[in-house]
Amino acid sequence: MKANLLFIFCISIFFSVLGHKGSAVVENITLVGNKKTKDKIILRELDIHEGDTILWTRQKEVEERNRNKVFNTQLFVESTIKLTPYPNDSTKCDLVIQVKERWYIFPSPILELADRNFNEWWADQNRDYSRLEYGIRFTHENFRGRKEQLRLVLQGGFTNKYELSYTIPYINKKQTTGLKFSISYSQNKQVAFQTNDHKLDYYKSEKILRERFYTGISLSKRNKFYGNHYCSLIYHANRVHDSLLVLNDRFFLNNSNKQKYFRLYYRYTYDKRDVSVYPLKGYFIQAVAEQTGLGIFGDVNMTLLRGKYTKFFDLTHQFFSAHSLQAQITSPRNQGYFQVQGLGLGYGETLVRGYELNVVDGQHTIISRHEIKRHLFSYKHNLKGWVPIKQFNVIPYSWYFKTYFDIGYVVDNAYNPLNERLANRILIGYGAGIDIFSFYDFVMRLEYSFNNVNEHGFFLSATSAF
Repeated sequence: MKANLLFIFCISIFFSVLGHKGSAVVENITLVGNKKTKDKIILRELDIHEGDTILWTRQKEVEERNRNKVFNTQLFVESTIKLTPYPNDSTKCDLVIQVKERWYIFPSPILELADRNFNEWWADQNRDYSRLEYGIRFTHENFRGRKEQLRLVLQGGFTNKYELSYTIPYINKKQTTGLKFSISYSQNKQVAFQTNDHKLDYYKSEKILRERFYTGISLSKRNKFYGNHYCSLIYHANRVHDSLLVLNDRFFLNNSNKQKYFRLYYRYTYDKRDVSVYPLKGYFIQAVAEQTGLGIFGDVNMTLLRGKYTKFFDLTHQFFSAHSLQAQITSPRNQGYFQVQGLGLGYGETLVRGYELNVVDGQHTIISRHEIKRHLFSYKHNLKGWVPIKQFNVIPYSWYFKTYFDIGYVVDNAYNPLNERLANRILIGYGAGIDIFSFYDFVMRLEYSFNNVNEHGFFLSATSAF
């Protein structure tokens, strides 16, 4: 009997010691540095809470995962998370979150290019400064400390624009549902009226050639951490000058100079990237369904479906790779030029590198992009002696060397003779370059690319390739 009791006692001591070294209960969560941001905005991002048990063998994993989630709110320049055991009892610990807040209020000047990218402005538009857009953009990225965004745009130059939007990310206690209200009016005296041999043809006048107005409401739903539903209902009213219809009688359908329509838009995003602005690990999924024209006015009827999947790999030894597949289909085939412009290849991320100077219109698009890169070095530029504002006085930089290969295909069922050289054929681009990543979502890409129609050149971009 005594032997049995001794055995049970030894076993209990063994498991007590094992538990003592193997896991801990989070007793307290402490936030440091969030002078403006409400605690609940940060705590909402965590997948660990007071009273939870963590394994010490997974300490670094837990800290890194939650650090990235807090950083991806884009409210902070820096964020660190540390699980600290009690001095005499490692079965208990505290979670300390330290952040350095961004500068949230930006009454910043607008000085931007109206063209699709810098390379088009430099090469095809002969560095024409009349194509600049200028003005002021007032943005509060963390209004009331609740990650609400208030945005006002007053812009002149190539496009005169007046825009106001207000985004509330969370309107319920569970912090799962958000709202956005927006209204915008813009006008142009210079408009792209057609695509000719994969270049945009512009018409310029002293008269207002195009007016655009929209207003709408959007609803977002984020039940957990990585998945996000977004739905919007937008009313559009557009008008163009009759001279545009002389140049292209299909600018709007039915040779009309006016159109009104509602646009219903839905997007689902599952974002499990480590750092969303410039990811090195994780994956990203996005699905979009859009119906332009709900049958109320009859001016427009177009359905669009789009999907994208991107995977990022840490290959060790400072090597990383990224692979992306995206596809888009639209229906029906018969649409006005205004509706299809921007849907083909050559706009934003819908691009095969090496074809930056080309636009390929079409109803359906598929693009696969691949990249391998190596981290070269990182450093921080200390400006404390020059810049008194702490959010700007230390600037971090990371440099990467990369090689890449892209392949794409655009289906043009309209068989536009001005669009046949690159449509309905395989498009290949490849090259090498340097990426520079810094804070406040700054990314600079310096690339030299080749394509399979014997074009090549140096291209500069200010957004991430994925």
